[in-house]
Amino acid sequence: MTLPFTRMLSGPLDYTPGIFDITWFPEQSPEDPHGADNDGTRVHTTRAHQIALYPVLLSGVQMLADVPENYRGAPEFEFLRAVPATWDDTRVVDGAVGDYISVARRSGEQWFVGTLTDERARTVEVPLDFLGAGSYVARFYTDSPETDLEDNPDAVAVTSERVDATTTVRARMTSGSGHAMWIVPAGGSERRNP
Repeated sequence: MTLPFTRMLSGPLDYTPGIFDITWFPEQSPEDPHGADNDGTRVHTTRAHQIALYPVLLSGVQMLADVPENYRGAPEFEFLRAVPATWDDTRVVDGAVGDYISVARRSGEQWFVGTLTDERARTVEVPLDFLGAGSYVARFYTDSPETDLEDNPDAVAVTSERVDATTTVRARMTSGSGHAMWIVPAGGSERRNP
């Protein structure tokens, strides 16, 4: 949880977020004893953390780090499809070095907000006072009630609600997790609403 506070101080960084198959690691085949060894190595975050990395970490060349099959049919993939690689505005909402961070980035009229925690479960208050006047629709990509870093890190809940500049979102995260929001102005026929 130090990269946003260290490597990004001088500009964009090269990072590969977006792993959806969190618990994958190669298995040794009995037919191929010299193949990959299953040493238990895995991504040690939740899928919600992987999603929230996109607005938190600044990378001029954003990418998807997993294989296409792992995104197929996942409702939360819409967030990764929508998140841009360049931004018009950035706001650091809150953070503590090594513990957690919450960053909001704007592209046009859309805001993308990512909140990350370290190995501690926590709730972070995310005031949306950076929004302009009017009503917005926020799509949330969060831990499901059954999300657990060790036993069920892939579970993500996708919900929506109306918000405005007076709204404060309580980003609840299990250990090693994250909370992402995609916020667009309410209404308007030409907008891609969440």
